[in-house]
Amino acid sequence: MPAHRLELLVDGLFEKINADLGELLRALDRAIPLATRTSDLGRRVFGTLEQERAGLVKERDGRGVVEWLGEVGGWKGRQLRRDLQLCRRSAEGVKVSGAPKCVRQRDSGGLI
Repeated sequence: MPAHRLELLVDGLFEKINADLGELLRALDRAIPLATRTSDLGRRVFGTLEQERAGLVKERDGRGVVEWLGEVGGWKGRQLRRDLQLCRRSAEGVKVSGAPKCVRQRDSGGLI
């Protein structure tokens, strides 16, 4: 292969590489603003989600866990409400009939 022909091939290869890299850089220049906007939007979405989570935690803590759990939806919520009601009834039954005499007197304001 003559040196002149090899030089033309190498020049053509470099021009092709240069053109492809230029095209790649232009594509990156177009993509950077989109990536930046997407990143900013993601930060705002996660910030909003964190604010909502913090608000729900504050609401739950302010009402008490038992009351908050009593509002759980679905079949788990119904089961939980039944369980809580059963516990309340059981506790009331123990308090009225099964508590030792000294505890009943203390509850009624009397001395032990």
